[in-house]
This record gives sequence, structure tokens and C-alpha cells, in this order.
Amino acid sequence: MNNWVNLAILGGLSSNIFHFVTRKAVKDQDSTAFMWWFKVFKVGIFFSLLWFDHWIIFSLSNLLILLGFGLVEIVALYLFGKMHRLTDLSISSIVSRLRLVWLPMFAFVFLRERLSSEEYLGIGLIFLGAIVTAITKNMKIGKEIQITFVFSLVAAGLSVFMKKAAEIASTPVVMMFMDIPSLIFLPVLMKSPKIRIVASYREKIKDILIFTAASSVAMYLLTEALRLGPASKVVSLYQSMMIISVLLGIVVLKEKKGIVNKLVGTGLTIGGIWLLVG
Repeated sequence: MNNWVNLAILGGLSSNIFHFVTRKAVKDQDSTAFMWWFKVFKVGIFFSLLWFDHWIIFSLSNLLILLGFGLVEIVALYLFGKMHRLTDLSISSIVSRLRLVWLPMFAFVFLRERLSSEEYLGIGLIFLGAIVTAITKNMKIGKEIQITFVFSLVAAGLSVFMKKAAEIASTPVVMMFMDIPSLIFLPVLMKSPKIRIVASYREKIKDILIFTAASSVAMYLLTEALRLGPASKVVSLYQSMMIISVLLGIVVLKEKKGIVNKLVGTGLTIGGIWLLVG
């Protein structure tokens, strides 16, 4: 088994822990302040790792890639928090996977990655799975679905940046460029940031620490996998672990509205990812 496959699977499993914690923690709470604290602790973790692994292929174009990566992350992080605050975990877990539809297109244009007809069929199943999961009886396409849809586009672009960044710098350096801009600019998006940040720490510190630990492991493994394998397939395998989030949403968070759609959509999506990965 290729090394990137192992890394992508383990990273995907870890990512589902932080998806679950985020939905549980920020439901009806301050998602932006929560994400700011996450960035504080994550920067601390990867800053400590710089001592052991720090290298960068320096050039103006590479520096622009790393800076662009950090700016796109700000947008993705903001949408990520809003998505989990407004949307059922079992729906957002699948609709946000539309990034797997956009990512091969972006990868073809920017990374010159090509897919087979079987892999394009997988993309079709993923799209169908997302639609089946999102549409319920008398359902209106509201703000929460729109946010999740936009997040899927931004996340696909972020994956392309991460692939490029992983080729020009060590993982701790990549994470520094990814997180420090968000750490600086997220308070600008908040009203009364000091009050909100202090309140979030007091109310959610345990969730923040669990989220940070799981997310840091997931991001480290994903970045290492992207350094070794094709972006479309690495991210697809990473995202295939979504079944954990869907089941946790249904069983633990009691998100049983449209349960048949969610389960059918999950099956279609997993089947599509399997074809995409091959």
C-alpha cells in the first residue's frame, strides 16, 4: 500500500473527530471566536515543531503561493465555522464534499492532473450523493446550504494551494503560513472581539483543545500525503472517512431528520469516492 494512502486514511479519521467536536461545540455558539482560539493553539503546536523540521525552497513565486494559501484559509475557516453552526453535521459532511467535484477540475487546470472515465463516474456519484442528502421533503435551499456549497468551492481551492505548498516547504512551515494570517485577521471579522474571545475560552476550552489536537494531526498527515500523492486522490481518500461524521451526527447528535436520505446519500458518496480513488 502506498505511503500516502495510509497517511490520507489516518488523517481522514482524525479530521472526523474535529468535525464532530466543532458541530457539537459551536452549535448556537460563537464559531468565529472558537476558530480563533483553535488557531492560537495550532500555531503553538507547529511553531514548536519548526525546530525539528524547517525548510523552504525560497523564491518570489513560492512566497506568493504560501501567502495566498494563508489568505484563502481565512475565508475557508470563516465559512467552516458558520457551516457547522447552522447546518446538521450529517448534511454538511456530505454537501461540503462537493469539493471533490471541484478539486479534480482545479487540479487539472493548475496541477495538470488527469482523471480516467471511471474516476469521472465517481465524481458523478459524489454529486448525486450530496443532492440526495441535502434535499428533504418541503426543504428550501436556505442560507445554511448556500454557505456549505460556497465552502466546498473554497475548500477545493485550498487543497490545490496545500498541494503546491507541500512541494516547496516543510509541513510546520506550511502550517505557519496557513494559520498566522487567520490568527491576525479573524478578530477583524468580529464585533466586540475581546469580549467574545474571552467568553469562548471560558465556555469551550476543553472542546477547543480536543479540536486543536485532532485537527493538527489531521492537517499534518494530509500535508504529508499531498507531498507524496496526487491531490485529487489524496483528498478523496481523506474525505471518504466522512461516514464517521454522518453516523456520529445521526446517533450521538440525534440528527435524524431525513435519515433515509442521509444514509442513501452516504452510500452513493462513498461509492463515488471508491471509484475516484480506484
